[in-house]
Amino acid sequence: MGGIPFLQAHDGNSRRGRSQPVQYIVIHYTTNDGDAAAGNARYFASQALKNPASAHYFVDEREVWQSVKDADTAYHCGTAGKYRHPSCRNGNSLGIELCSRKDKSGRYYFKPETLERAAALARQLAQTYQIPPEHILRHYDVTGKTCPAPMVQDPALWGRFKTMIWEGGDDMNEYPDWAKKTYSWISDLPGWAQTAARKAVAKGIVATNRDSSITLLGANLQPLVWMDRAGLLD
Repeated sequence: MGGIPFLQAHDGNSRRGRSQPVQYIVIHYTTNDGDAAAGNARYFASQALKNPASAHYFVDEREVWQSVKDADTAYHCGTAGKYRHPSCRNGNSLGIELCSRKDKSGRYYFKPETLERAAALARQLAQTYQIPPEHILRHYDVTGKTCPAPMVQDPALWGRFKTMIWEGGDDMNEYPDWAKKTYSWISDLPGWAQTAARKAVAKGIVATNRDSSITLLGANLQPLVWMDRAGLLD
């Protein structure tokens, strides 16, 4: 997966901190035709929307972008009306937006690569926060909104997506070169992992050797970054 690009959403579109620990993952769709994760991240960073909204992650067929830190609250599943779900709210959930496309009839759909990448992201988050399968929801399950439409209109697709989450591999892609290495110095780490590694050393999560070097497996870099973005290394 490498380092997920991060572009902080405008302060008017999210709230720093959380009212509760992360307990749910909520799946959405962007209601656009062929948009990109990076473009969505830039949009929510550029201005405070009249009706504040955001999501933690945006996923397209090529990449994932993060817009709100896990430790902060995105406005993604609130409602002025009645909730369908008894306890899932903005303050205890992570929101994942899937970039959508339209077919010739005007119906929304997801490219297979987008589904695969989103399932891998949800799997990693579920492992990080110990979220059980029944706590991975559609926006529809929380508020009744037809979102993500392809998974509301076709419940079988939703079932297949959840199967992808729990029966998938350990990572989004085959292990890249950086994940196969053992690192002795923070300066040798990929740039996206260095800040998290320094914090982990400072907290004693990663031990130092007598010569101040470390012994850190590349496969452990991702969990450290996730911990940092969740505010667990601050």
